[in-house]
Amino acid sequence: MLRDVPTRGRKAVKTWMPSGVDVQLETAKRADILDLAGRYTVLRRESGHEWAGPCPKCGGDDRFHCTAQWWFCRTCHAERGDSIEFIRWLTGAGFREAVAMITGVPMPTTSITALQQRYAGAVTLPVKQVKATQTPPAAQARLLAQWQAEAEAEAQAAETLLASEAGEAGRAYLEGRGLELQTWRVFRLGFAPDVSLPGTGGTQRKPAILMPWTVGEQVTAIRYRFLEKHTYTDRDGRERKDVKQSAKAKAFGEQAMFAGRMFGGLGLAGPVAGKFDLFICEGELNALSIWQVAHEGRVDVLSLGSESQHITDAMLKAITQYRRVIVWMDKAEKLAELRGRIPGATGIASPHSMDANDCLQKGTLQPMIADLRLRACKDDAEREALLWDLWDQHNLYGGVDEPTQALIAELRGMLGK
Repeated sequence: MLRDVPTRGRKAVKTWMPSGVDVQLETAKRADILDLAGRYTVLRRESGHEWAGPCPKCGGDDRFHCTAQWWFCRTCHAERGDSIEFIRWLTGAGFREAVAMITGVPMPTTSITALQQRYAGAVTLPVKQVKATQTPPAAQARLLAQWQAEAEAEAQAAETLLASEAGEAGRAYLEGRGLELQTWRVFRLGFAPDVSLPGTGGTQRKPAILMPWTVGEQVTAIRYRFLEKHTYTDRDGRERKDVKQSAKAKAFGEQAMFAGRMFGGLGLAGPVAGKFDLFICEGELNALSIWQVAHEGRVDVLSLGSESQHITDAMLKAITQYRRVIVWMDKAEKLAELRGRIPGATGIASPHSMDANDCLQKGTLQPMIADLRLRACKDDAEREALLWDLWDQHNLYGGVDEPTQALIAELRGMLGK
């Protein structure tokens, strides 16, 4: 969806407002082909970023070539293709089926444009309250489904408002926090112009950033970050730092995890997560910040909520499939608690009381994340894998800053590469 978005001192520009389908397609298109192909064939590095091996369809020794972004087979598919084309070619799936296989979420058969249009001009977002305390279970299920439908509509309305003239204050807030447009889109951030302040019963209302929590493609919780007050609220208007709006809500950040949605049952975490590092932090803004500077270097991130660091057995099973787990908490005692729960985890307590978003604003976050990953490496094999992750991030994607480039050079010297 395109909208004219005024910008300060500049001519209005066209801004694309993503839907859940848009994000799903973007996720599928950006899927790492090295990881996809690695499930079906054995690859070996040919050059800095190109790999080769037997074709998963017609065999041979090295006729199949790929990078993170494209692939071809000299014998049976001479033209370069993307990740969606790879799955279609290999499995015979249709377009929608291929996207679903990559993302693990069935593509909707109907458009959500009508919902976007319905709320496009809204000033006050729908805030009907639903409490999942009814009995019997069938009633609870109906109420939960109703809540999720309303929450999805609310999230879409806020996304639309953020890209509109009415969302200028929200955009200015996110830009001031150092967060980029791509990050807003992937995490479906939105703008809510008049959210009730906690404890005021709706008599005092302020603008806020809406941040949805998801399981698979379902919105399971909504958090609001007020622009003028450093506090949060959720859909029922209570001030809290953890989210209990839906029984399914687990952690923030799942919508942007490449290595398989942790709680959505996608089944991708096993073969893929072992090639990724996972950062666990507290606070959505910190998760957004870490993702922004590091996701292209094979990093996933989760925020558990500011007050609740409880990790269930199911969460632990998924978390421990990652290559390395790095925990970043504000307080040392919370860091120690989580490291004791997660085998092999390393971590850091916020240095000088500066969290990840503070570091993003100061321009020091990217090299700090790279250094934490290096410190977590156990041997030269892991250090070499990290070197290639950072190398690919710098050369294939948006590049890295000078301190991170210096760390890449240090790694190359350390490994004799």
